[in-house]
Amino acid sequence: MAQTTTSVSNRSYIVEVSTDGSAWSDISGSSSAVEDMEQERESGEAYTQDGDTAIIQTGKRKPIEPKVKLVYTPTTGEGFELVRAAFEAGTALYLRVAPAGAATGKARFTSGAGWVTKFTYPPLDTEDGKPIMVGFTMKVPSMTRALIP
Repeated sequence: MAQTTTSVSNRSYIVEVSTDGSAWSDISGSSSAVEDMEQERESGEAYTQDGDTAIIQTGKRKPIEPKVKLVYTPTTGEGFELVRAAFEAGTALYLRVAPAGAATGKARFTSGAGWVTKFTYPPLDTEDGKPIMVGFTMKVPSMTRALIP
């Protein structure tokens, strides 16, 4: 197989959240990372007297727990305030990411309804001159891949 020529850089991804899975808010301008997008499938093994290797079976997929890092801004409609409102109200939130940007034909991954299970309020340190970083962790059932229309 020839070396790929279609790799994707981290510089142009899009991150969006929604409270209804229909109307989306782009939080890319205040997000700096999306981590832990790994999903596992239940599995198990059994051994018998005949044979030297395990019999392996799989079950259902476990939830995904994506973590999103945000730059803290107190601005209504930006990432921190949108997610804070959902977290404090205990309402469902959807996550959508497009690794190669929002252009037509690019892949986009959308979660089912999930919940913000961890939320970071602004930590403060007068000796640090960097922007204040916050973030959140969600628990979602899965991510579905589709092409952007």
